[in-house]
Amino acid sequence: PAFSFDLFSMTQADWLEQNVERISKDDLTETPTTAEALEGQPNTKAVTIGAAKATGSDIAYKLSHLLALVVAGVIALLASAALADGRSVIKLKDTSNLPRLTALTATLDGETINLKDHGLDYR
Repeated sequence: PAFSFDLFSMTQADWLEQNVERISKDDLTETPTTAEALEGQPNTKAVTIGAAKATGSDIAYKLSHLLALVVAGVIALLASAALADGRSVIKLKDTSNLPRLTALTATLDGETINLKDHGLDYR
């Protein structure tokens, strides 16, 4: 068998000792060229180098990505134009123009309290 590893009968180190060829540093004098390294290897796949013709679906994918890129660019330009004038996009009113959020008076335990006198004057 190409690979039989019984965990109970031998350790990994023993298996490596039996199945891996040892090489010395003297065997590694030079790196083989690609042709030398592939010599004797079966060539089962044909490899075509160069650009393949795009099919209809490839063109659709590329056009959809291009459209998404254009839309993202337009959004970025519009957002930068809106923020470029230095003013806030949201206009805030001056506090004197805002309505009061608290009532002027409140009743606590049957007693009327002026909230403004107690520091509760929120706008």
